[in-house]
Amino acid sequence: MTSEQLRIDKAFASELRSLMARIGTPLPIFASVFVSKEEKLIRLALDAAAAPGEIENASRALVASLRARGVRPEVLITGSELETKTAGEQTVSNPGAVRMPWGQYEGLRLDQIDVKYLRWCCWKCSKAEIVPTIRAYLEQFKRRYSE
Repeated sequence: MTSEQLRIDKAFASELRSLMARIGTPLPIFASVFVSKEEKLIRLALDAAAAPGEIENASRALVASLRARGVRPEVLITGSELETKTAGEQTVSNPGAVRMPWGQYEGLRLDQIDVKYLRWCCWKCSKAEIVPTIRAYLEQFKRRYSE
């Protein structure tokens, strides 16, 4: 993949994220499951100019990374989200899609809000009903971007 193709792909991904945020729709599963390391491995594995050994190594590393993060096959196959249990034992399938009920970001989905603000909410508003959902989202966020 040339640097020009990579630049175009990044621009498309950025445009897709902003469009989806504007219309209030979650990102497609392919845009939200993979961390940046995994995206690079996918690009290498599917690159027409890659050598057979590079393709095999990238494929193995991708599967190892997905397994290490606990990504379920259903997420990739059907596009379903992982279920997350909150402190109140409620099951929230996608905490990032829950809308903030109050504050300066009222009405926005958690995945559209600055992570620093969400951490502040957990610290300052620990008795609010949404805090377990915010914590579940922050845990998913941390797992997704820790690599």
